[in-house]
Amino acid sequence: MKGVMFMASQRVSNIGRIVDTLVLGGVVIATGLFQNGALLRWLICLILSISILEIATTIIERIFQCRGICHIKHLEAETKPIPNWPHRGVWAIWAELIVLQVAIVLVFLLDASGRELILVVSTTVSIDAGGLFVGKLTRKFSIGTPVHMLRNLSPNKTYTGYLGELIFGFVAGTTIVYMFGLRRDMATAGFILLAPVFGACGDLLASGAKRQLGIKNSNCFFGRLPVFGVLEWFTKSRDGYLDMSDSISTNIILFALLVSILR
Repeated sequence: MKGVMFMASQRVSNIGRIVDTLVLGGVVIATGLFQNGALLRWLICLILSISILEIATTIIERIFQCRGICHIKHLEAETKPIPNWPHRGVWAIWAELIVLQVAIVLVFLLDASGRELILVVSTTVSIDAGGLFVGKLTRKFSIGTPVHMLRNLSPNKTYTGYLGELIFGFVAGTTIVYMFGLRRDMATAGFILLAPVFGACGDLLASGAKRQLGIKNSNCFFGRLPVFGVLEWFTKSRDGYLDMSDSISTNIILFALLVSILR
C-alpha cells in the first residue's frame, strides 16, 4: 500500500512539474512580447530575489536552530542535523548568492529585447526539462550511467541526462530564433551551444549550496506561510524557487558575456 501511495505521489509530482513548465513557458512568452520585455525583466528579477530570500531564510533558521534560540519544526523535518553550523567550507552558499545578485544586475544592464530574454529563459527551461525527462527514462531501462565525479553534489546526474539537455536545448533555442526572427550571429549561436554547460554549472552550484545548508529540497518561505493558491502550488511543484532560478541565473550571465564580447 505504501509503495502504491509513493508511486502515485511521484506521478502527481511529475504532472505538476510538466504543467508548471508549460505555465511558466506561456508566462515567459506573454511577458516577453509585452512592452519590449520590461515586464519579463521584473519577473526574472522577482524569481531571483525570492531565491536570495530563500537562502537567507534557511541560513537564519539554521543559526537559530543550532544555537537553540528557537525550535523550528519545519527545518527539523526536512533537514539533516549539522553540528556547529555555520561551519567552514560553505563556499557554494556564498557563490550562489553572488551569482544570483550578478544575474539580477545584468538583467537590467543587458541590452536585450524581450524576444532575446524569451530565448534565454525558454532555452534554460527546456534544458532542465530535457535532462529530467531523458535521465529518468534511461534510468528506468537501466542504461543511464551516473556521473561518478559529481556523486557528492548531484548523485542523480547521468551522462544520458546531459545528452538530453544538449538535444532539448539546441532544438528549443533554434526554434525560438527562427520563430521570433532573432539575430543569427555568433552570440546567439554561442549561447545555444554553451547554455547546457553553464546551466549544469548553475544546477550543481545550487545543489552544493543546498547540501551545505543541509536541506534536500530548497523550500521558500512561502511554503512555511499559510498562503493559498498560485504561490503555494508553484512552490510545492517546483520544490522551491532556487531549483528554478539556478540555471537561469548562470545562463543570463553567459548571454550577457557573449553579447558584450561578440556584438
